Amino acid sequence: MKKMFAVFLAAVLLLCMCTPLCSACAGTRNASVTFVPGIGFTWTYPAEPDTGENGSGETRDRQSAGLLSAVRRILADSGTFTFTAYGRGHGVGMSQLGAVEYGRQGRSYDWILRHYYPGVSLLRETPPDVVTYDGKTRDTEDFLIRAVQQEIGGAANAEAYKAQAVAVYSILKSGNYSLTAGDVSCSASADYRLSSAVRSAVRSVLGQYLSYGGETVNAVFFACSAGKTTDSKSVWGVKVPYLNGGVDSPETVSVSVSVVTAKGLKRMVRRYNAAHPEKTITLSGDPAQWLEIVSCDGARGDTGYVTSIRVGSMTMSGHAFRTMYNMYRPSGTAALNSHCFSVRFS
Repeated sequence: MKKMFAVFLAAVLLLCMCTPLCSACAGTRNASVTFVPGIGFTWTYPAEPDTGENGSGETRDRQSAGLLSAVRRILADSGTFTFTAYGRGHGVGMSQLGAVEYGRQGRSYDWILRHYYPGVSLLRETPPDVVTYDGKTRDTEDFLIRAVQQEIGGAANAEAYKAQAVAVYSILKSGNYSLTAGDVSCSASADYRLSSAVRSAVRSVLGQYLSYGGETVNAVFFACSAGKTTDSKSVWGVKVPYLNGGVDSPETVSVSVSVVTAKGLKRMVRRYNAAHPEKTITLSGDPAQWLEIVSCDGARGDTGYVTSIRVGSMTMSGHAFRTMYNMYRPSGTAALNSHCFSVRFS
């Protein structure tokens, strides 16, 4: 419908240029109009005496060129960018759906953890009675039970619950037993029934944590992989030995699509520029050239988690682009669920 409207506007502009009823374009009413494939519309004028600046062929050329530019802008703004994303989340560390699938296949929680965090050791300590979450004191066991159920859901399996519990406790320990909602989800007031299976799983591994090189592991996790995990450097710019990516994950890959118009992408960039005046993005020329995936990690063969993407005049990481997209996307536009994506302009 948008393209039909754009074509209609273009036709109106062309009619305007060729009719004496439009005083602004009266000087071009005798022009003949030709469409040349691959070039666009061209105008041919009959020879006339030069009547000065306001009536000269040179001025008419400028008028027609301006109108042609307007037509091209209208047609260009009617284009759309279609993003196809694979997986859900940042893709680093343990895939929660992957852990669930491995548990279903009969893998133990310690095998799952060593698979997703290569080279780690599984240790145990006596946990503190209380921890701090969002500035409030919480009972440690209750905190872990709620965090595990909210993070992985109440319909998984015992080994996935245990793996999730150890990952959360490792993050808790590495944060000196003080976390925020930005680290782990754990509402104390959520209205739901706590699973007895989650309680049992958490209690069986309470105090267990992951260690690498004598340091507690920051056992980050995410919802669903694109078939493999990705490197921590592609997301946070820091290389971590047990988060090198490339780890196979067995779950069914989630595929999602987000579509934004060229105008919508312009508005997104304007909002980004307003928030980051120190380093702005410039979009110019053909919208089909605005976005270019420079490199990816090949998690899905020819595609993968995007490590570098050019957005107009700026090159950034795929994770940074996903963050910008989700923060500034037009109302009603679906989120970009992963930085493992492809993009097509049409």
